[in-house]
Amino acid sequence: MDKIKVQLDQLKCDVQASLMKRGLNEEDASRVTDVYYRATLRGVGHHEIDSLPGRFDHLEKGETNPAASITKIGGMGALELYDGDNGMGELCSLFATERSMELAASQGIGFVSVRNSNHFLAAAPYTEYAEEKGFFTTILSKSPSGLTIPGAGKDLMGNNPFGYSAAAADGSLLFDVCFSYSSFGKMGLLARQGKSIPSYWGEDSEGQPTENPADVLESKLYLAMGEHKGFGLAMWVELMTSVLGGGTILRDEESKLPGMYTQTAISINTEALPGPGSMAERTTRMKELFREMYPEIYFPGQGSLRNKEAILQQGFVEVDPELWQTITA
Repeated sequence: MDKIKVQLDQLKCDVQASLMKRGLNEEDASRVTDVYYRATLRGVGHHEIDSLPGRFDHLEKGETNPAASITKIGGMGALELYDGDNGMGELCSLFATERSMELAASQGIGFVSVRNSNHFLAAAPYTEYAEEKGFFTTILSKSPSGLTIPGAGKDLMGNNPFGYSAAAADGSLLFDVCFSYSSFGKMGLLARQGKSIPSYWGEDSEGQPTENPADVLESKLYLAMGEHKGFGLAMWVELMTSVLGGGTILRDEESKLPGMYTQTAISINTEALPGPGSMAERTTRMKELFREMYPEIYFPGQGSLRNKEAILQQGFVEVDPELWQTITA
């Protein structure tokens, strides 16, 4: 089925209206819409507005609180912990990002963790936003599932994504990954496209390597990048989020929190650091040095930045008509 063209202004207007239909107030709906707008401009085909039907389902079933109140539960100095009241992960993550920036503005660095949250969509919208405000921000999200190691035969831990964004004169560095070779969203996209995957990406329900993405979607046995190295880094995200933030660790059945996710944002006030030169200038110089050594180097976020420029120039995005009907219903 041919895709339809949705003007960018219409996209924002209709997404916000759909969120308000499901219980979000106007301000919160606008903030969540901005996250989805930024994600969709990346043009990667997943972790953008295609995730909205799932969010709507959780809101309609009462599994996610549409009127969450984020409250402080502790902290000291530049470190603060909050409870997200089982709210949308996009709201909790945006709050963590903004509050970490506020702390960094006065103290040089800010560390904010929000437990009892939900899926945050992707790292890029938050780090990009912070970069535009002059901060170097990393955001991390604990997730409840999506990672295993060879021989385990079971889902052990979340794929625990993280990302960062750093300004440069010739285009920002924008890194946004999870610690499995593929996220749930990308694996689903590959399955719908009928494509195969490398056998080291995941296992089937019998714990055997598979080249069929549908097998991995069913088994949820996504293998960690670099085996023990990627698994160890995913564990680091777990420590930096749910363990430090007081959230649900792994899938601990003793936890009473309805929101299984925890997000942590760490912002650095780059103006508080001595030169020579600004961080953007030094990041630009780093890229220049890389190109001198290897002119064909492909920097993180290079493709999504190119997609964003093209989408903004044309003024619309192409959307599956069934998806758009679901979003606007």
